[in-house]
Order: sequence, then C-alpha cells, then structure tokens
Amino acid sequence: MVDFGTHEHNDLISIEVRIDEILRSEGDNRAYKFTVSTTDETQLKLSIWDECPAVDTDWKVGNWYRLEGALVKKWSSTIELNGANKTTAEQIDIPDAADDYSNTGHNFTSNQDTSLMHVGPVNYASSNITARRKQEFQRALDAAIETAIQQDVDSIVLTGQLFATQSPAKKDIRALRESLNELRNNDIPLLLAGSPRDNEFALVDELTADGLVKPLSSSPVVIGDVAIYGTSPVDSKNVLSEIRTLDPMPHNVESAVLAVPGTIAPPVSDTGLSVDDIQSASSVPFEAIMAGDRRHRQSHAPTEVSDCQVFQAGPIEYLLRKWALEEPPEYPCSIRIIEPSTTEQVSIPHRPFVLYRIESPSAEDLQLLKNGIEAADRTVLMQLAGPKGSEPLSKNSLEKWLQEQTSVSKIWDERSKSTEDQPLCVETLTSEPPVELSNNLPTESRETSSTEGPSTSPETEGGATDPDSQTADSRLYFAPCDNPILAQYFEETVLTGITGKIDIDVTADNASDPFHVWGIPEQKAEKYRNMGAGDFVLFYTDNGKYEYAAEITAIEQNPNVVESLERAFSNNDIDTKALDRWDYCLYLQSPFDVAIEGESVHGYAGHTRNKPFNFSRLNKQGREAIRQEYGSIRSYLQSHGVEDHRDTLKNNDSEIDTEFDSSEEVIELVSEKTGATTSSIGRDVSKLDKRDISLSTIFTVLRKKYDSDSTSSILSVDAVGVVRAARFQEAGYTTITDLATTPVSELSAVTEISKSAAEVMRGHAKELQSDENTAEQIASQSGCDIESVEKTLKVVGATGVPRSEARQIVTDLHTNLSLLDIDGLQRRAAYHLVDHGYKTPSAIARADADELIEVPQIGEGNVDTIQDNAADIADTDDDDPEDHSETQTSENPSDDGVDNSDPTFGDPPAIEKLAAISGQIRVISKIHSDRLNSLAVHLRKQESGTVSILQICSVSRAYLLLRV
Repeated sequence: MVDFGTHEHNDLISIEVRIDEILRSEGDNRAYKFTVSTTDETQLKLSIWDECPAVDTDWKVGNWYRLEGALVKKWSSTIELNGANKTTAEQIDIPDAADDYSNTGHNFTSNQDTSLMHVGPVNYASSNITARRKQEFQRALDAAIETAIQQDVDSIVLTGQLFATQSPAKKDIRALRESLNELRNNDIPLLLAGSPRDNEFALVDELTADGLVKPLSSSPVVIGDVAIYGTSPVDSKNVLSEIRTLDPMPHNVESAVLAVPGTIAPPVSDTGLSVDDIQSASSVPFEAIMAGDRRHRQSHAPTEVSDCQVFQAGPIEYLLRKWALEEPPEYPCSIRIIEPSTTEQVSIPHRPFVLYRIESPSAEDLQLLKNGIEAADRTVLMQLAGPKGSEPLSKNSLEKWLQEQTSVSKIWDERSKSTEDQPLCVETLTSEPPVELSNNLPTESRETSSTEGPSTSPETEGGATDPDSQTADSRLYFAPCDNPILAQYFEETVLTGITGKIDIDVTADNASDPFHVWGIPEQKAEKYRNMGAGDFVLFYTDNGKYEYAAEITAIEQNPNVVESLERAFSNNDIDTKALDRWDYCLYLQSPFDVAIEGESVHGYAGHTRNKPFNFSRLNKQGREAIRQEYGSIRSYLQSHGVEDHRDTLKNNDSEIDTEFDSSEEVIELVSEKTGATTSSIGRDVSKLDKRDISLSTIFTVLRKKYDSDSTSSILSVDAVGVVRAARFQEAGYTTITDLATTPVSELSAVTEISKSAAEVMRGHAKELQSDENTAEQIASQSGCDIESVEKTLKVVGATGVPRSEARQIVTDLHTNLSLLDIDGLQRRAAYHLVDHGYKTPSAIARADADELIEVPQIGEGNVDTIQDNAADIADTDDDDPEDHSETQTSENPSDDGVDNSDPTFGDPPAIEKLAAISGQIRVISKIHSDRLNSLAVHLRKQESGTVSILQICSVSRAYLLLRV
C-alpha cells in the first residue's frame, strides 16, 4: 500500500494497480489514459506517454500491473500517476483480485440485495444510419438485455434516449418488442428516464401500456426494497422544481435512488445540474443517482458526493456523427450492474473503431493510404482537411476502397478549394483497439513537452513578449463564458482585472498589475501543452458572436491565485464552484474589443457551429486559412477590432442594460416604466425567479409584457408565456420573426417543450407576419366579438392545438355561445365538448356521464357540477336553433332595418341600461360576460320594438332578464 501523503510532486514510486477503465487519450503525446485502483481501492488516473517503456504493455481492464518508476503528480485537487521516461509495467496476479471490474463500497441500502443494471442512451432505430449500422445498436441493446437475464438483475434503469427517431420502421419496432418481451418474460422491468423525444412519443406510451417499459416519475417505482424516482427531460432549473415535489418514500423501502436523463455534476463539469442542488431541493434522501449523457459521448467512473453514489452512463453504442471529429467517442461502451455494496462494469461488444484525419491527400497518395492505414472490418471515420491542391484525391475513390474493406464507414470532406499543394499528413484521432500507422505515412510532427504542463514561449529581457517571435506562430483559443457564472467571472477577472485590493501571490514575472486572468482545467493544459505567451484567447459572451480577445502573457499552475479568488468571490456572494476547474492560470494582457461572428471563425476550421462548448483551440486548417487571408492570427484579430463599447448602453430603451441587486428593484423599475401594479408584476417576478432566470432577463420580458405600446413582443404569440419568453430571450430568440423562421425542432430544443407546442408558436408567429387573421375571420362568421375569440384561441393554443386546426371548432363554439354561459365550464373544456359533438347545454345535460368523462378536461370530479349547471340554463324547447321557430316573430332579422354589425354599438341609452343591470344578469340568469355585447345589440332592437328578445334567449332566460 502506498501512502501518497509521504510523497512529493514528481516523486518516482513503485506501485501495484488494477486497470478499471480505459479513457480517451486527450494529450497529443499520450498513448493511454486509465482509471486505476490500488490494492487499498484508492482510485487514480494513470497516463502512459509515447516515450514511456510501458507503452508496449498489453493493457486490459481487470488486470493487475506492477509499475516501477511511476511519476506522482500532485495537483491542487487530485493525485495522478504518469508513466515517465523510465517507467516499466509488468502484469501480475493479486490473489484476491476480482476477475471483473468491481467497485466495492456502499451504493444503497437493501436488505434484499437488490441488483440494478444501469444503461445509458440506447439511440434505437436511428433513421440517419445504414441498415448494417442500425443492427449494431440493436445488438448492443440485446447484449445488455442478455447480460441482465444472465446476471438475474432485479431491474434495468435506462437514463437517456431510448429512441433516436420518432418514425422507426415497423421491423425495428417488432425487433424492439421481441427484445423487451424477453425482459418481461424474465420479470425484469425496464425503468425509463428518457429524453424529450421519448417523453412525447406515442410508441413509448404503447410500450408502457403493454407492460414493456415503465417511465419513471415523481412517484417512485419500488424494486425489492429500493424506491426509484425519475425526472422528466427538462432543463436543470425545472428538474429541481420537480424534485421539490417528489412523493415521500414508501414505508416498506430501505433506500431511494434518483434517475435523470441528462448529465450531472460531478462527474460532468459543464452541466447546470449538480448533486448538491438535488440534495438541497429534495426531501427524499437519495443514496444513489443514476444519470445519462445528453451528448451521447462517454461514461464516467462512479463518484461519491455527501454519501451519495453518482453513476454517469454513456451510450451502449455511439452515434458516429460529425461531432466525433471534435470529441472522439470513448470505447469500449459499457453498462454497470449496481448492487448494495459492489459495482461491476460490463463491456458491450462492438465493431473495432478508428477515426483518421487526413490532410491534403493527392490522387497519387491513394495507394500509400491503402498500404498504410487499417480499415478492414472496422468502423472507419475519415476527415479530409487542408487545401485540395492541384491534383486532389477524390472522395469517391477513397469511399470505393473503404466499402471494399468494411461495411461501416463515413468520410467528411472539409478541404478548402485552394489549389496550393501541401504534403500529405495522416493522424489517428482515436481508435479501439489501438492501431498503428505505417512508417511510410507522414504524420504531423509532435512537439516535445514534459508532463509538467504547458510550456512558456520565448520572452525578451524583462519578461515582455517579443511580438516578432510570436506573430507567425500565434495560436487562437476559444473560451466560452456565456452562462451566468462564467460571465460573472469574465467580468471580474478579465474585463475589470484583479487589483491590489485582493491579496494574491502571482509568481509569473510578466503578469501585469492589475492582472487579467482566466483559468482552465488540467486536462486542457495537458492537451494544449504548447500554448504560451503570444497566443490569443477569444471570449464568447452571447448571441453567436465573439466580442473580446486577449493575448496570453504567461501560464502557470498557482493554487494560491485560485484560493484568493475563491475568498474574494465568496465575500461578494459569487458562486465559486467553477473555480474548482481552474487548475492553470492564463495571465492576459488587457482585453480588447472585437466583432467576430462565431459562424465565421469556426467556418475557417470547417465546422458549422457558432460557439465553443468548452475551452478549445482553432485547428490547423483554421489557422492556415486565417493566415492565408490575413497573414497572421494577430492581424486577423486587429482587423476585427472595434471601439471600446464596454460602458455604453443600448440605444433601445426597452433593452436597458441594467444590473439588478434584487427582484424588488425589477418590480419597481417595470412598474415605473409601464404603469402596471407592483402586485401583478411581483407574481410574474416570483414565477421567473424560482426558475433561476436572470434579473436582467426578467426585466426585459416583463417590460414587454406590461408595456401597452409593445405589440411586437413574442409574448403575443400563442403558447408563449413569461417563462417560455424568458427562455427564448436567454437563447437569443427575441422577435416574432425569430419564432416564425426557426425550425420547429430547434424551437422545441431551446425551451425543451413538445413539438406540438413549438408548432403552435411557429404557426401563429407566421400568421402575425402575414395578412391572415384567424380570430377576425371566426368573429365575422360567428357574430361574436374578436376579443372573446382571441381569448379562446390562446387557451386552445396553450394545449398544443394550432389555430389552423382549431378554426372550425372555435367557430362552432362561438356560434353557440350558450356553452360559455355554463357556470364552471372553462373555455378549454368547452372547446373539447364541441369537438366531441356536445354543442348545446341541453346536449351536455342529457349526456351519459360515463361518456362525458371521456372528453378531455371533464372528469369524475366536475362532470356532475357541469351537467347540473348546464341543465339550469337549458330549455329543451329553445336551446336548439330549430326549436326557436315557434317563439320568434315573423319579421326577418336581416330586414329589420337595424344595423347590428358594429360590435361597439354606439347607442348610449342601451349601453347604460345594460351596464346598470349586467351584474344582476350574470348572477340571476348565469349569462356569460362574452354574451353581453350580443345582448346589448338586441336590447337596443327590443327598445325599438322591432325584434323580440326571444330571438336570442330561451324562455327561461328571457323571463329572468325581464324580471331584472
């Protein structure tokens, strides 16, 4: 057993370790990276570098190895092992070592030894892959099911996406049903914490009804003596709202487990949902949390937070989409069998996989590639990059050869149109099992570095960077700071800078005073070890644009800086969690303002995105393209520089750039600007503040809601309330045009709403930009006022029914307004009643109650009341239009000479008379307020002696009206 407390950073030691997990290599010179355990079950990361003698060892998960001369790396928060220049490895046998990976410890309490299998995203039946590739996803699920049956687990918990499409082929559905039937026949339920796609998919409902799938919810499913809860696939803020309303633990269980479809921190860092947040929000004490992976990328080693075990599962087979070029998938895919005190990781068999990057191949290089790269029976991905050159290798020629070698291959041709010839360069980005390129193939020269972290660049006397020595070789890095916490860090540490008021010991000689600093995690520092002085960082703030850039002056690992920032931030109530990832400090010159479209700069690299997802570097293709056009990275940034706009306010007063210290300030300012009451504004502020919407966004949204002059706000769009408007505002969708022109799938993803709700929004937004007005047309046909029709359309739209679909039913509803007179019957329920053929109060009163409760919004709790109230105002002789003939006068209403087309009817006596008695009318005769305009028009006719009141009322209602 090794006591790491007695060792210093860079000490060489001998140690026995077991390989628990093979991780993706992130450094340019790193051959392998593992999660390992020592003999006392201490878990560490182990990196084996290209120059290490141990690189040739036959590494396998579950095997034990003795490392001689391993290098101890003691970072600020972790301890790791590195294979140094003289490190050797020898496989050994440990007598009590398990044959399979296992993690001993307390996972959850169970007197019945409950066993759960945790499975990540399945991505079943994708419509965007070949038939053979689709079979591999089916085989992966079948392998998981077979393992569950063999291991006799009590249940499978699936976190993440079950289906990759909402239109699977019938044969895929049949195959899935057969697989799930195997589980059901073995009494193993499949518990699903699925994706938004699964949540609104009718097929999942069918599988649930057939007992093949059990969706998890706030009401627990009890497996053995373990209660398993789940959350719906919404953003982290709404997840916490759900968690606050979880049902209590049943009395007959020993422990509780939570399953969530997305990522969680830890182990994932760039996610909005943390274990601490869940534990604070929940009244249920969870002993374990099982999470999926929203990016479908990777599994993570189990971790523990405050006595809660966290299991983050990657997919059982990867979707090999274009994102693989930037974040290569990690194989092998795996599942976990989790028992009260042990965890076993089981690998899923898969086709060998390799991802190549090939720069500037010419036609004559084809034979060289055939002889030099491994492709037979593998999943092969290739990225063609660099300039095409004068005689480029055709993509078709390469595809034809690959199709002869393997059944699964994909080539992305991202070469520029430049005819400049450049030498061939081949790189293996990732592979499993590892492949070796032929020595005849030219590979990108690797820059020598130590394992101490990033290198520093040449400096002139006094520590200043020599511009001439850096200009040609400057690199460009991207730093995302568009979430609220990172945006605040950026404001404090980069824009403003750290002054002498914070006691920080900066050891780098060329850090300025005040100094500007940004932080990056250790793995990024290792990956970009050649980053140094003279390189530049572009900071992404929002709206698809980069607005600030800064030059790096020095890099160092300085925990004192981070600790001092943590103290300063805590004193100012700034969240400090993200500082845990600031393992290295980038000292910067004062930032300067730029105007660079994200789509443009990432386009140089051959990417279609417009923002960075984590700290990253512009690739070689992008650097070369910029240098061809601008001469250097420095010149590129200078040409996009703008005047300092940091202290200027936006011209549009409705978008005031104000920082608020409290919600009370927002309420007061919105009230001041709009004249609305503070009580109304306060309710909306409370609703948004609970969802962690920023105060500036709350102000912007509510200003538009309460501003009577604001007619072009997205709040005027059906199904868009203040919460969705705030989500759209934060995502950059701020106008009706944005909603009208954005694809439904994108709108749905932004706010994580159903596709039907997104279709309602987009359809109405498009109508608002056209000459069409559905409400006006319905009002004209039904004779009802447009405001009442508009109100009904909005209510119906909120249920996911677009105006085009609701038009006829709403027309019928407003033509037979007596339904809206029924006390206690809401518009939404009235709409569904008309849709089901119940168009009059008498029809509702006479209906069979058991049939009526089949109508949406009508249930056992309100059906009796609605029928009684319908009977109160129903006159079976008069409610139906055809029965009114006996009581109507012989005069033709259309020929009475009275103009009733004006909904405002300008007869003051009639209006005043109706106004005086309207309150009593509503109480005595239960006439709905929407009917008052029609009554006023006909009241005017009655006074003129030309029309009987019986033309608009039943006998009973007319009697009551005349009594008033």
